[in-house]
Amino acid sequence: MRNKPEKTDVKTVETVCSSQPRTDTGATVIKADTGATVITPQPTVGRVFKTTRRVRFSDISSDKKIRLDALAGYLQDISRDDSADAEYPQPIDWLVRRTLIQITTLPRFHERLNLSTWCSGLGKRWAERRTKIRGDQGSLVDAVSLWIHVDPTTGIPRRLPDNFYKIWGTSAKGRKVSARLLLPTTIPAHSRRLPWSMRYSDLDMLNHANNAAHWSALMEAVTYLKHSPNTSDEQQTTTSKATRTSDHDLNHNSNGQAAAIRQTIRGEIEYIAPIEMHHQIMLQAVCSATSSETTAWLLIGENLASVARFTRTPSQTIPQ
Repeated sequence: MRNKPEKTDVKTVETVCSSQPRTDTGATVIKADTGATVITPQPTVGRVFKTTRRVRFSDISSDKKIRLDALAGYLQDISRDDSADAEYPQPIDWLVRRTLIQITTLPRFHERLNLSTWCSGLGKRWAERRTKIRGDQGSLVDAVSLWIHVDPTTGIPRRLPDNFYKIWGTSAKGRKVSARLLLPTTIPAHSRRLPWSMRYSDLDMLNHANNAAHWSALMEAVTYLKHSPNTSDEQQTTTSKATRTSDHDLNHNSNGQAAAIRQTIRGEIEYIAPIEMHHQIMLQAVCSATSSETTAWLLIGENLASVARFTRTPSQTIPQ
């Protein structure tokens, strides 16, 4: 947003975003898809913004592949670039509600990426943005985010302006999406409490934790539980096997081309409340019995700031 809201009423935002759309008579209209849950194909009509970039040193981990928080940064960047290219007058009066990143092959260091983005769904106060990433060395990533249009002073959701529909409405092709959240908000008793703290470099222009910082916490949880000495021997063995499979599936061969894929990696995150530098943060996480799924919760005291889930699933057919 352009200006930091004087005070954001999280309960009011949640009430607005969780409500079903209704007609003037009070009857519920056609049910909308839950936003940022479906990887839809690129439309043949409407605005599709395209750009390119390379994977840089600051984007990769020790295995020379891109990190999830760096991918999240790419999604933010192309959203802003699309708005600037369209000369949209209110380009940053938006907050991310939910994001899904689906990875078939991870981009690797210095790979040139082709990125495409478009509006894939609409609500009265929010819109869904799809992003497709394809690399010249075989990387394949798809993402979708739900963005809430907010008042720049109060942070409360407000209706999409008419000029938004004129620019991005056609590509949505009438698809309606809701802003309801799906990830579990109840933390299991057997979850692990993990070390985590805010860094000054995590802050954005609003003095809140940047969206990408939440992805860093998720991957910290995935890695911590994978190597945790307190994990049972049986689960440690299962985790190691799953990790080796994942590493192989997302690897590249000696010619730099993508290796055969047997699994798809899905990362999901839902943002509930902003994190500020002075907040005392707690990270809790739990891994499934098969180690195919990790769920993590970031808390401000006893209140949820975000929920994230990392899942390995059998490979899927990806929309072109």
